[in-house]
Amino acid sequence: MEKIPNVFLEIPDYNCFGCSPDNEQGLRLEFFAREDGVCVTEFVPSRAFSGFPGICHGGIAATVLDELAFWTVFHSLRRFALTAKMELKFRLPVPVDEKVTAEMKLKGKRGNIVMLEGVLKRGDGGAAVTGELAYYLVDAAGWRRATGSAVHESIEEYL
Repeated sequence: MEKIPNVFLEIPDYNCFGCSPDNEQGLRLEFFAREDGVCVTEFVPSRAFSGFPGICHGGIAATVLDELAFWTVFHSLRRFALTAKMELKFRLPVPVDEKVTAEMKLKGKRGNIVMLEGVLKRGDGGAAVTGELAYYLVDAAGWRRATGSAVHESIEEYL
């Protein structure tokens, strides 16, 4: 598997909850691409991310899939995109303190909309959360509107 480089590391004050390695309260996710084009991340939700006792909060599970979708678009198209829609089905509880694996693949592209399909699997292989996501490819102006900040030179080429 190929590691997907985190291109935000050069940006001052970069502190993403999902993927910054320096956010002590965050997920600190890393992303990888398989040869078949599927992108993957692994994560062990701690008790700090609990909803019900012993169960990972659904919002955390959704965040993992949302993050993975962004990095899947980035890896596949070398473009930045923003979440337009997420439709998730919570099928099984996600236990805390056990490794989960998320997988995401591109399903298609229509104009500036990219469609993706993902799954969050428990350690036993059970599909805990499945989802269909849509992302909107943005240009520099769209990025500035969405983030409220200027485009850092290290990411200009992806907009």
